[in-house]
Amino acid sequence: FLYSIFRHARLGPSWEWAIGGEYGIMDSALRKRVQLLHAAGIELLFLQDPAHGATLASKDLDLEQSARFKQNCENISRVMSLLSSDARLEEWRNKEVGVEWKMPPMTSDQMSKTLEDLGVQVKRCVEEADVEIAEMNRATPGSFILAKDSDFCIMQGVEYLPLEHLEISEKGIHARLITNNSMLHALRLGSYSRLPEVAILCGSDMTKNLPGFHSLVETALDL
Repeated sequence: FLYSIFRHARLGPSWEWAIGGEYGIMDSALRKRVQLLHAAGIELLFLQDPAHGATLASKDLDLEQSARFKQNCENISRVMSLLSSDARLEEWRNKEVGVEWKMPPMTSDQMSKTLEDLGVQVKRCVEEADVEIAEMNRATPGSFILAKDSDFCIMQGVEYLPLEHLEISEKGIHARLITNNSMLHALRLGSYSRLPEVAILCGSDMTKNLPGFHSLVETALDL
């Protein structure tokens, strides 16, 4: 959700974010986005991952801490590189805001504080948030998952609204709803059991994609 705020408000990479960020700008952009969603009649509930990772992955905590340390070192190296070259800053500024673009530290903390001030409920999950979000969506009629995570495309029984396909204007709300049935229809699959197999072939955090297969799926889904 944070990345969509940065992209929507055009808060992309800049000197301010390179040296730590201007949290007031992010706070203002987040308030406008939440108020717009509220005005459209959308009630929000934010679910966050555990502070120290999922309990099921606690045995891998040391590896996780090592990865975070490496990421912090990469962030420091990136800032030093930017400060030493205007050309590098311009290249970074022109880069689209995405997961590969590291936001300033404590941005999520500022987000939580802003949401609290707006009266929006924020829940810290016990295990990985994706699982609890899916379970809550299945148990709550009329609810939707508003996110940017392709995992929800194949989770059984969920109704997923990708953030990038949500538009709110005076004419109303325009969104793209993704369900198991819509995925099966678009990909011409006979049963849900085939959907995870397609996802594996597309590639994941732990598996490589079958060359050319991902683009075929994107074409079928009109992405």
